[in-house]
Amino acid sequence: MPGGAEGQLDGEMTTHGWFNTPGDTALLYATEADERWATAFASAGIDPRLLVSGAGRA
Repeated sequence: MPGGAEGQLDGEMTTHGWFNTPGDTALLYATEADERWATAFASAGIDPRLLVSGAGRA
């Protein structure tokens, strides 16, 4: 598999290592590469500064 080990993508998807957004041509072609991550979150109304790397218990 180019760019990763076998099963890597499956593992990342099941541990929520990816953030999916609707397709956006402007995000891909008109946004600088180093700004795409934050721009994608902002388009979904999410402030990435509020994300945490671990899960809590309720």
